[in-house]
Formats: sequence, structure tokens, C-alpha cells
Amino acid sequence: MVTTKAGSGTYVSKKILGENSSVIQNARPLELVDARFALEPHICRLAIVHGRKKDFEKLHNLLNEMEKNYKNPAIFGDTDTSFHRALAESTGNSLLIWMIEQITSVRNQDEWARMRHLTLNEEIIKLYNIQHRKILNAIENREPELAATMMREHLQTARLSLTQTADI
Repeated sequence: MVTTKAGSGTYVSKKILGENSSVIQNARPLELVDARFALEPHICRLAIVHGRKKDFEKLHNLLNEMEKNYKNPAIFGDTDTSFHRALAESTGNSLLIWMIEQITSVRNQDEWARMRHLTLNEEIIKLYNIQHRKILNAIENREPELAATMMREHLQTARLSLTQTADI
């Protein structure tokens, strides 16, 4: 109920338990994609400014793992989540990292898992891998607007895949 800040004082803090979990549990897959549109293109720009060699090595390793598992949607999906989280981590921005963690929480919900099962096939995984490679290449080549554009293209593909599946 209280928070103490060294050198500043003690403050009453209000925490509403379950408020975030309710938002996460009730978020629809298309809402998730829309939130990602708002964040991830800029994350690509910041990755160029703040990313270090070890960050890029991690991204390459994750991308190689995704490319290796184009026939395994479960492994691809988990690695894809890790790739997008690693992009956020490369910014060094704790608030953006936290936001991506909230998005990851949505991706772990049952409805998202069901949609992922319906949308992830060999063809779409191969396309996602090509898009991930273009994003990473643009980041490494220090082309922020191209990286952001490639991320928007990737998210648009995901959005289209979700909307087509929703029509089934």
C-alpha cells in the first residue's frame, strides 16, 4: 500500500490487482497487432541507435532457429516471440521492454494460441522468415526508416493472415 523512495519519502501507492491481467486476457488478436504497429517500427529505429554486437548476435541466432524450424509452427512461434522481445531488449529502453512483455503475455493467451495454430503454416512461416531477415539486415545496415518499413510490412502480413483466418 506504500512505496518508499530513498531520499524522497514514503508515498501511498494504489495498485489494482488484476487490472493488467484483465486487459491481457480480453485482448483480441487484431488488437495485439495494432498495438505492435504502434511500437515495433520505432523499436527497430532504436535498435539501430542502441543495439550492440551481442544484441545482433542474439537476433541472428534466433532468426537462424526460426529459419531452421519452418516446418514446426510451435518452435517457430516461440522463437518468433523471443526475436521480437530481443529487438525490444536491444533498445535498452526499460519501458518499451515492459510493453513488449505485456504484448507477449497476450500472445500466450488461449485465443492467440488458437489463431497462431490456424495461421502458421509452412508458407507463412517462410514469408515471416524472409521479412525478419529484411528487418535485421536493415537494422545492421543502419537504415532506420527501411527497418521500420520492413517491420510495418511484416505486421501487415500478420494482420492480413489473422483477418483471413477470422473469415473461416
